[in-house]
Amino acid sequence: MKYLLFTLLLLPSFYASAANSTYSGDSIQKLYLEIRYLHRTGVGIHQKYDPSDLVQLKACTSEHGYIGTRARSVVGIANRLIHPAKEDFIKTAWQAYSCIKCSSPMSSCEPIPTELKKIKDIMAKEYQEQQNKSE
Repeated sequence: MKYLLFTLLLLPSFYASAANSTYSGDSIQKLYLEIRYLHRTGVGIHQKYDPSDLVQLKACTSEHGYIGTRARSVVGIANRLIHPAKEDFIKTAWQAYSCIKCSSPMSSCEPIPTELKKIKDIMAKEYQEQQNKSE
């Protein structure tokens, strides 16, 4: 009985600490890699399919429809990151989502390389700061 009562008293503190944490795999590096993958996939989709042709649009949707779920999860990753550039990360993730949509134009993929460069620069800066602290 004592153990049950003790366990019940500890549970709220565990839930409170878990609610504050991010998912263990979320990182700027993961965000960068996922957005880069989505961009490459989106460019491939737009090179292969013509969104104005209904038959090709349906073929694209049946072949690449799953990728929308992955793109939405990238928006979730960006949203969970605790970083000063969080809003930019979210905006870039939504751009990647737009890029992989079969019905979107190729121009929806154009701003992503610039945004990826910004994310890569942020990662390099943070890595350099970490190296300077450890020295």
